[in-house]
Amino acid sequence: MSNLIKLLFFSTIILLVGCPKKQPKEPAFNIRGMKTTIKRVQVSPIAFAGAKIVVLGYITDITYADEIIDDPEAVETDEPNEKDEEIQEENIMVLSDSQGNTINVQFEELDEMGLNDTVVVSGKYNNGKNMIVSDEIIKVVIDKKGIRPYKDEEIVEEINVQE
Repeated sequence: MSNLIKLLFFSTIILLVGCPKKQPKEPAFNIRGMKTTIKRVQVSPIAFAGAKIVVLGYITDITYADEIIDDPEAVETDEPNEKDEEIQEENIMVLSDSQGNTINVQFEELDEMGLNDTVVVSGKYNNGKNMIVSDEIIKVVIDKKGIRPYKDEEIVEEINVQE
């Protein structure tokens, strides 16, 4: 009788552990990589270290390469000091979610994208810098139909039909 109880106990545990978890809402179109949220990456960055991930968020800051960044820790003097300024070596944008979580994204080009645009980023995650080295950035639209790629022609046609 005790073997039967042990068998039922362990089979129940196996069934509970194997139950599917609630997946984050992600785009319906196909992008290669582990689909996750910015919050999950922030909570356990080591789990995503070196992995190709896909996250959804909006652009809150963009810094292009070769921009001069003032060092906030530098002491002001009359003579110019090379340590007071640092030249940005990479194109970096800050991607945020609706809960205020952020992640840095290194990119090559941003085609017609700017601040507050919603994007899906795919790339390799570097947990040391809290940065995604992007392979692909897609501007998206979130509406009643769900999340879909932004295309000027389709959006304009929908607006004209509704008017």
